Amino acid sequence: MEAGVEFLAHVKPGREGVWETHELGEHLREVARRTTEGSACFALSEWGHLAGLWHDLGKYQPEFQNYIRSVSGFDAHIETAPGRVKHAIAGFIHAVFLHPSTAC
Repeated sequence: MEAGVEFLAHVKPGREGVWETHELGEHLREVARRTTEGSACFALSEWGHLAGLWHDLGKYQPEFQNYIRSVSGFDAHIETAPGRVKHAIAGFIHAVFLHPSTAC
């Protein structure tokens, strides 16, 4: 990720064509707040807090950030969007794997 680019937890189309993003750090802190409150009755608020903070740490990976930007359409205007997957070939590969005798 380049400097100054936010890490995304969620992306959805908003009003008037403007994308609504949920920044990952903010998302983790909000979930941690909720899980702290929710686990307090079990005397596990510290573990609840950590569980909330850590539940989506994998979203910091560049691969996930590229994925969420490309599949959501957030960066769909970029022809060479990172993480873009050519999906049409998958059915062919699956068919050849299941039925190798039918391959050309």
